[in-house]
Amino acid sequence: MTEPTVEELRDYFSSGRTNATTNAFLSRFEIIRHAPTEGQKQRWAPEQESPQLQRIRRDNLVLPPQTQGMRRNRRRRGPEGPYNIICSTTEIAKNLQELNPSNNVFVLHPIVGDYAYPEWGEAYDDVGYTTALHNSDKGGDIISALRERFPEKQFRYSGGVPNKLMKEFYASLAVLLIPARTAVYSKTTVEAASAGVPVLAADLPGIRETGCAAEYLPVDDLDAWVEAIERYANGDQHLRNTARERYQMNKERQDQELNELILVAQTWGINART
Repeated sequence: MTEPTVEELRDYFSSGRTNATTNAFLSRFEIIRHAPTEGQKQRWAPEQESPQLQRIRRDNLVLPPQTQGMRRNRRRRGPEGPYNIICSTTEIAKNLQELNPSNNVFVLHPIVGDYAYPEWGEAYDDVGYTTALHNSDKGGDIISALRERFPEKQFRYSGGVPNKLMKEFYASLAVLLIPARTAVYSKTTVEAASAGVPVLAADLPGIRETGCAAEYLPVDDLDAWVEAIERYANGDQHLRNTARERYQMNKERQDQELNELILVAQTWGINART
C-alpha cells in the first residue's frame, strides 16, 4: 500500500482535504479528537464478564438463553482489539491503554491551519472567548462576569464564526480567553497562536499540552482575569511577540508526529479496518 505524504496528512487533519491514499491509510485507525465516549470505552476495553457469568463459566453451567444472545450480539460488533487509535493528548492515551493494555495508541496533537491575517496591524481591541455562556464547566460564568466588568468592550464568541472568516476574527482580538474548568485540548489555543493572539487560559494539563503562548490564571480569580485583560488591551506585547514563534515550534512538532505516524503504521503491521 502506498503511504500518504506528511503534506497530505497535514491537509487532512487541518482542513479535511483528502484523497484515496489518505483515506486508505487512515482506515487502519480509530480516530478520536476528544475524550472517548462511554460507548467507545466499552468497545475498546477487553470484554468484562459479570460475576454471574464468571460463576456460570467456573461451574460449567449452561448459559441462560438471554445471556447467550447478549454475548453473541456483543461479538458481532467487531473484533476485540487490539485497536489502533489516534488520539489528541497524552492524558487520553493513558486512559485508553488503561482500558486495554493491548491497544496501540498514538498521540497526534490537533493540527490547524495558519490563521495569520495578511493585513493584521494595530487595530485590535476585541476580547474573544471559546464557550457558550451557559456552560459553567467551560467558564461561561466567568465570561459573563467579565462582560459586566468591561461593558465598553466587544466580546466575540469563536463558536459562531464561519471558517472563511476566522482570520478576520483573530485579527480583531486583543486577547483570547479560555477560562475552562475542564478541558482536554484546546485547538482554539493553537489557532490563536498561529494568528499571533495572546491567550489567557485556566491552568489545565490539556491546555498546557498545546505548547502555545499563554498566560495561565486561577479559573475562579475574577480579579486576575480583569487585570490581565486590561494589560493586553492596553498594548502589552509580551505574549503577542512570542505567539507566532510558538506556533512555528508547534508546526515542527506536528511534522515530526506525522512522520512518526507513517512509521508507526508500518511497525504495527496493521491492515485496513473492515
